[in-house]
Amino acid sequence: MRRMRRAAAGLLLAALCLFAACAPQQASPYYVGFSLTSLYVGGEAVSAREKEDVSASVTQLLHEIEDMVSAERADSDVARFNAASAGERVAVGEHTYALLSLCKELFAETGGAFSPALYNLSELWGFTPEFEGTYTLPRPEPSAEQIADAAALSDFDDVILHEDGTVSKARDGVRIDLGGVAKGYMSDRAARLLTETFGSSVDAILSVMSNSVLMGHKRGANASLGYTASIENPRAAVTAGSGAGQGLFVIGLSDAAVSTSADTYRSYVYGGRIYPHIIDPSTGKPSENGVISIMVTVLMFLVPLITMRLFSEEYKLKTDQLLLTSPVSVWSIVMGKFLAAMGVFGVALLGTVVWGIVTAVFGTPEIANMIGS
Repeated sequence: MRRMRRAAAGLLLAALCLFAACAPQQASPYYVGFSLTSLYVGGEAVSAREKEDVSASVTQLLHEIEDMVSAERADSDVARFNAASAGERVAVGEHTYALLSLCKELFAETGGAFSPALYNLSELWGFTPEFEGTYTLPRPEPSAEQIADAAALSDFDDVILHEDGTVSKARDGVRIDLGGVAKGYMSDRAARLLTETFGSSVDAILSVMSNSVLMGHKRGANASLGYTASIENPRAAVTAGSGAGQGLFVIGLSDAAVSTSADTYRSYVYGGRIYPHIIDPSTGKPSENGVISIMVTVLMFLVPLITMRLFSEEYKLKTDQLLLTSPVSVWSIVMGKFLAAMGVFGVALLGTVVWGIVTAVFGTPEIANMIGS
């Protein structure tokens, strides 16, 4: 009898375990993903436990920010602001206010080219979150009247920041979306948290969605090559030849931040034209500047990386005296080194010419701006 009871208990336990294993896992309510793929402090790899603990702290911070600034959360600061009436002051959190302040700076610096107040236009063109899953469906352009109406409620000057930490709007219907800067802000805050936790001698690779922060110097395998960054070919599916999916590849980075974006995720084709999700505030329409993909890289040591060894290597190899006693002037030596460095830098930039060709083929870029950048 006792054996039968034990057997029954065992079967019941097995059934419960099986039920628990088969039960559907609850999806995460958060959209923003974070990864910490490398972490060294003072040149030494931190323990798995320390890495796990700090990753949990960063994740909690990012969830806190997302709770405030997500346009998809009904109780977020952004959602409450979007639903508010003109003149109504909305109390927002620290991160929301900081992001809006940053947006005000960028809005002014770019002459309005960057604006988080284009939600109405994005919605009109079918690129807001409620259209998830249908972004790529072909569809005709909205009418000129519809575009004009949405554009009238898409002026970031109508968003007012008050010194008491509240935000209001000058007219009803103005709505914002901080997606253009939120992930970059999250990356900065994550990097700051790592520095606050471990001090300034942190070498790490952290990523928040398509944003990466390459802190300090690369450690481990191939450390001498520095960090690497690459940008995929957005037209890989229609580009013939081997290596079609490969694009720009940069090595030798340190203390750099990299952010990428392309028109392959939220875009559609209609009438032989590609409509990307980036809205041009000056026209109220998807951008037509011909740029199909962009990688913004903040390089702090690229030029020193090329030039720092121009003379130090001469001293190391004991060839400096030979160089200085050669029948050429010091000016000639300096200019020779300078031109050699510029040659190496020019070769590195030469690879980016292909993107100018691609944008000229698939779009109508502004040549002056392309050359200047």
